[in-house]
Amino acid sequence: MKRMFLLMLLISFALSLFAGHRAVQNKLVTSQEISKANRPNRAEPSVTINAGSITISNGAELNIASPGDLYVNTDDGLSAIDTGTVNNGTDNFTGPEGTNDQLTIASTSNMGAITVTNYSGVQHPNAPNAIDRYWDIHPTTDGICTITFRVRNSDVSTVTTLTDLRVYEYDSGLTKWTKLKDDSPSVTSGTTFTSLVFSNIDLTGAKSSNIITLNEYNEDPLPVSLSTFMATFEEGISQLAWTTQSEFDNSGWNLYRAISDNFGQSNKINIDLIEGAGTTSEPTNYIFTDNYEFENGSDYWYWLESVDYAGTTTVHGPIILSVPLPENPNPPDLPDNYGLFQNYPNPFNPITWISFYLKENDNVKLAVYNLKGQKIKTLFEGEITNQQVYHFTWDGKDSFGKDASSGVYFYKLKTQTKEHVRKMMLTK
Repeated sequence: MKRMFLLMLLISFALSLFAGHRAVQNKLVTSQEISKANRPNRAEPSVTINAGSITISNGAELNIASPGDLYVNTDDGLSAIDTGTVNNGTDNFTGPEGTNDQLTIASTSNMGAITVTNYSGVQHPNAPNAIDRYWDIHPTTDGICTITFRVRNSDVSTVTTLTDLRVYEYDSGLTKWTKLKDDSPSVTSGTTFTSLVFSNIDLTGAKSSNIITLNEYNEDPLPVSLSTFMATFEEGISQLAWTTQSEFDNSGWNLYRAISDNFGQSNKINIDLIEGAGTTSEPTNYIFTDNYEFENGSDYWYWLESVDYAGTTTVHGPIILSVPLPENPNPPDLPDNYGLFQNYPNPFNPITWISFYLKENDNVKLAVYNLKGQKIKTLFEGEITNQQVYHFTWDGKDSFGKDASSGVYFYKLKTQTKEHVRKMMLTK
C-alpha cells in the first residue's frame, strides 16, 4: 500500500506540471532531454492518452530520464524524438516503432550531439509526391555522413523502384526541396521494414531545420513540378510564360513583380487567380501579359506562386526581366522575342530546363559546352516547327553519362543562319 501511495503521489505531482502552457496534440514538445546511452532491451511502462491533451506549465520542462524516448501517436501518423552522439563513429536513433524503425548515422567527422525527430506513416505537408516518412535531423556541427533509413514497407508502397529514391532536404524559407545527392541507395528489403543506405550526405548543423525525406529522382516532391518560367519584352509589354510537367491539387497561380530581388517588396500583378490544372501528370503551358507600366533601362523581378485547394502556397523564382532603352529595342538578356531563353532553374543541381522559340521552320542543334569550348553533350539535333516552344533538359552529365563538375557552362542553339549562346551554372 505504501508503494502504491508513493506511485500515486508521483503521478499527481507530474501531472501538476502539465498546466497552461503548450499543448501536445499533433506537435512534439520542443523542450526535452532524451538520453539513450547503454539502452537495455526491456519492457517499458507507458502512459496512454485517449482524448484531450497534455499541457506543460510556464517554466516547466518535460524530461525523459536516461534511457528513454518520446513517442507521439496522432491521426497523422507516429512521431518519435531521439538523441545521440556521432564523433568519428556510429549511432542509432530509434523511431516510433522501436529498434526495427531506427535511423543510423555514421561519420568520420565529429558531428557532436544529434537530435532526430522521426515521422512515420505520413508525408511532409509540402511533399505530396514523397514517401510516407520524413525526418528532422539536427547535428551540433556540420559533417559528411552515411545514413541508413529504415522505413516500413507501407511507407514506400507507391515507389516502383526503390533504387530510384534520393535524399531531399527542405528549405522552409524558399519553400523548396533540394536533392542532397544523386546516387542510388543500397537497398535491403525485409518482411516489414526496408533499409536504404545513402553515403556522403552533407548535413549542416547551423540550420534551424534539417527536414529530410526520400523521393524518386525524376519527380519533384513539391505539389507543382515547374520546368520553365521566363519573361519576354516587346513593344512595351512583358509577357510571362511557364510550363509545368505535373501538378497536384493545384488551384491556380499568382504573379508578383518588384524592382529588386526582395520578394517582400513585390506586388501581385494579376487581379484574379490564374486557374491551375488541378491534378495532372501531363505538361501544362501558361501565358500571362503584364500590362503595368515599365521604366526603360530598368530591371524587374518576377515570382510565380502556386496555390493548392487547401490554400497552401509555394513560391517559385525569381526571374529577371531587363527592359531596354529606347535606342536598343532588344533587352540585353534576350536578343530577340524569338530565340534561346535562359535556362530554369539557374544555378541548378542536378537538372535544368532549356527552351527556345523560333519564328521560322529550321534545322537546329542544341548543345552544352564547357568554358574551354569543348562540347559536353548534344541535347537535340533535327528539324523544328516555327511558332512552337521547345523544351529540353540537361541532367549535368556528359555524352558518356559521367557527372560534369561544378562550374559555368554555355549552351548554344545553332540554326541555319544564326547562333544563340547563353550561360548557366551547375552546382553540387
